[in-house]
Amino acid sequence: MTSFLNNINLMEEILKNRILRIAMPVGASLLALLFLFAFLIYIVPGIQELEAGRGTKLVSNPELTADPGYKKQISSLSKDIQRLSKKYASYTSGQSYVVINTTDNRFYLYRNKKLIREGFCSSGSSASSSGTSAGFIGGTAGGGGSPGSTD
Repeated sequence: MTSFLNNINLMEEILKNRILRIAMPVGASLLALLFLFAFLIYIVPGIQELEAGRGTKLVSNPELTADPGYKKQISSLSKDIQRLSKKYASYTSGQSYVVINTTDNRFYLYRNKKLIREGFCSSGSSASSSGTSAGFIGGTAGGGGSPGSTD
């Protein structure tokens, strides 16, 4: 009877060793896949953001600022900025409106000229597009429901 119990204990040990030999590589593989997934989804974009955060350092060169051609170009750029700012102000009301970027399939919802929401959208194919880049939802710019509502 004791040899039978010893055989059962020995078989249990062999079975445990086989299970461990199978479970350890499977667990390590799953852990490696999880790490790879986390690396691709979270770490790589984070590294890309670190590089983008540095930006360009602006330097004022006294020799350049004294150049008449430079001054003329800065004056021209300032006038362009003022002209475009006025044009932008005439296109955008103080109410809510939606800007749809059909290239990136993104929408931007503005209220009082401040971005309040952005996200992905489906703008359809360019073959069925009417050629306009602004959209109205529910009768009002920004989609509030009934036409004339001030939500």
